[in-house]
Amino acid sequence: MIASILSLPFAGSSWCPRRSGPVRFVTFLGAFLFVLAAGVLALPAQADTRRVALVIGNARYDTLPALKNPANEVEEVTTTLRRAGFDVIAGIDQDRLALEESIKRFFRSLNGADVGLFYYSGHAVQLSGRNYVVPTDATLSTAYDVEIQTVDLEAILDQMRRTAKTQIVFLDACRNNPFRAERYWVAEKLRPVEQRQGLADIRPGIGTLISFSTEPGNVSYDGEGPLSPFTQAFTSRALTPNQEIRSLLTDVRRDVIKATGGRQVPWENSSLTDPFYFISRDVAPVVAPMQHVQVAAGSTIRVGIPEPQTYQEADLKVSFDLLPEQGRILLDGVPVAAAEPYPASALGRIVYRSEGVAPGFVGILGYTVSNRFEQSSRGLVALTVTDATVAQAGARDTKTGPTRSAEAEDGAVMERFAKRLAAHKARVPIGVGPVPLGFPAFEAPAGAGEPIVSVDAIPPKGVLRLDGKTVLAGARIGASSLARLAYEPQIGTQAQAFSLTLGLPRAAGRAPLVAKVAVEPVLHACDVLAGEPLDLAGVTAGVLPNEIDGPKALAACNEARRDYPQVTRFLYQLGRAQLASRERDAAWASFEESAARGHVRALYQLGYLYTVNAGRPMDRARANDYYKRGADLGDPYSVYNYGRALFYGRGLPQDVPGGLAMLLRAAEMGHTYAMNELGAIFLYGRNISPDEGRGVAFYRAGAARKDIYSFNNLGLAYLGGTGVPKDPKRAYDFFTAAAKDGHPAAPYNIGRMYRDGIFVKRDAAAAARWFEQAAERGDTWGASARGELVLAKPTPRDRQIAAQFFALAVALDRTNGNTAARERLTQLPAEAKTAAAREFARQLGRSFDAGGGALDDTLVALARDAWQQRNPRVDLF
Repeated sequence: MIASILSLPFAGSSWCPRRSGPVRFVTFLGAFLFVLAAGVLALPAQADTRRVALVIGNARYDTLPALKNPANEVEEVTTTLRRAGFDVIAGIDQDRLALEESIKRFFRSLNGADVGLFYYSGHAVQLSGRNYVVPTDATLSTAYDVEIQTVDLEAILDQMRRTAKTQIVFLDACRNNPFRAERYWVAEKLRPVEQRQGLADIRPGIGTLISFSTEPGNVSYDGEGPLSPFTQAFTSRALTPNQEIRSLLTDVRRDVIKATGGRQVPWENSSLTDPFYFISRDVAPVVAPMQHVQVAAGSTIRVGIPEPQTYQEADLKVSFDLLPEQGRILLDGVPVAAAEPYPASALGRIVYRSEGVAPGFVGILGYTVSNRFEQSSRGLVALTVTDATVAQAGARDTKTGPTRSAEAEDGAVMERFAKRLAAHKARVPIGVGPVPLGFPAFEAPAGAGEPIVSVDAIPPKGVLRLDGKTVLAGARIGASSLARLAYEPQIGTQAQAFSLTLGLPRAAGRAPLVAKVAVEPVLHACDVLAGEPLDLAGVTAGVLPNEIDGPKALAACNEARRDYPQVTRFLYQLGRAQLASRERDAAWASFEESAARGHVRALYQLGYLYTVNAGRPMDRARANDYYKRGADLGDPYSVYNYGRALFYGRGLPQDVPGGLAMLLRAAEMGHTYAMNELGAIFLYGRNISPDEGRGVAFYRAGAARKDIYSFNNLGLAYLGGTGVPKDPKRAYDFFTAAAKDGHPAAPYNIGRMYRDGIFVKRDAAAAARWFEQAAERGDTWGASARGELVLAKPTPRDRQIAAQFFALAVALDRTNGNTAARERLTQLPAEAKTAAAREFARQLGRSFDAGGGALDDTLVALARDAWQQRNPRVDLF
């Protein structure tokens, strides 16, 4: 750039610009420094941070008082945050299950995020110094409702701290007190409702800012308009360029105090260690480097200033600060007024008329491009008048710019390019980072400048990026840049159709071309076939081990590992596919490597395999160590398993309160295994006093999530009348629902009802079929019951069948609780057990030596191997 400046002809005083209005004369040195400044300002913006937000507004409650503004606030806050570069997960009027799902999507999206933001508007309550977000279906009418119906706000914040570098929480949620009961369970204590309004103070960790719409213990107001005073103030100020968030919130507080007459005083608690800006200085428009244009004396030439580029909303304005001392600068035939704002698109129509200007004159045309955020960049054009006709590089006509034939050629090029774009369909995998959209490359006609394309509309979810920078609707970028556009879909948007709308220029006076490009977020087959439930590093709802199709999952996950080696999730899911295919050593290697690379769920998996003696000797101490490491990192499965170990004292000193707290935490995260464990603890009084109502409440919470174990547990409760009125029909319905979706023990419970004639007609054959189904699914009690059905029959064949099922019952007894099965097996005659062993050996394709080893142990081992060969769920052992 310096060489270009020094090469300009120097003609003494001819360098001086013309003064018009506020325009100043500058010296050659002043112009030189001005050019340097313009060059610095025109540098491309730096890659920005990855920002993810969860915005929830609950207004229409089923039984609690309705609120006026939250739905409006979600829309306004979402728009504001998207304009600040956030990928926003938004929810309106969410019940407990919907809110839980939104939170899980948020947690999954936070992996690798620089900033995580949670904005909540709606009912929230404090109890014993903790704050709880209230879903729309909450009643808060019984003592069990806080722990089951609400969401602990600090649990959300804890997970944000584990994954995002900076955590920001906004709470416009202190409108009134919706409690209907006087006491509520919180962990192991029944807490009274205090006569306090508002929310409790929250101590932030390092890198956290928490903003309350009003001070702790006070209430906020809906206001008279469509937004609350707090949200109105926040959204009106959040996009102020280069204002640090703590300064911004000071202005918000001032606005709210004024709007409420001092009744509401917003408050924040911050431990941020770095400044945070919603809109920072690096979003200024990008102008072209200084241009050097040669003009023949006495001619008129289109200057050809490239249109500025911007990654954010355009609405760019240009004003001309420096006009050349000689000649005239025209726009559409009219002299340009200094300092007058024009649309930035006018730059391409600027012409310079050099009539009466002597050769050797050098003039400077300086301009400033500004965006709606009052950020600006400066540009310069050096105009050199020569004594010969010298065509400007890229111009086809030295009089008026491109000829009509050139315009037609350019227009035809753009029309063809627009059709190619519109025909393109981008299928973008979810959860692998920004993926290039694969747009066709643009090739400009020889000698033509690069056209600017407007980004008129972007997908409403996910983030569009160009060279690492977030691109928003309204952006204007060079046509050649389209080939570098990348899109990162939002987790949970599979099967949703989005579009990207682009505006392409054509001849002056004609409307821009519009290309609407289809964008489809898709799941990789590895995620579909082997994703894990509640894996906070995953992208799907997941499948259970017995639902994995081993060969298909292996092929898909090996492909994913090849294509995306940086995505550790695929390595972990490959381990699940390997385990389902009985490749235990390979699965161990995959789990160990993925754990070493930071996949948190792999810690749980390693602990579980040590617990069930799958591929390694059982080792509760090592299992608990893995569980604790996973629990410390927030994995729901690890929290549940370590909580169980603490509660029951399995492999480590018993800690009933600590274990209970962890089980409750796992349940709140949506882990239905924890809900079932808590249901049993409270219903039957395990290590604590029984509370049947609390136990059934947890079973119902699991059933609401379609959990087959909760269905089965509720069936048992109704069958025995424990915690609920005795109702065999409802028991049968729950057992049937559980069995239909694969519960291993539910068929045993249905078989008992047929065996004993409970609700259904006594039917031994039907009972036998149900018991066999339970045994085949791995239930020790189903196998025992099937053996018992034939014990009274005297034939050798019946005794052989009994021996087979009792041996299977022992093989399936992972907890050594089915002592009756081993006793029954011991009592059977040797010839029956020998016949059973030969049958298992036949199924396995082996020979059987009746004289080798202890007969009962050999028979049990054969039963295990035969069952395992038929069922790929080796993890059950």
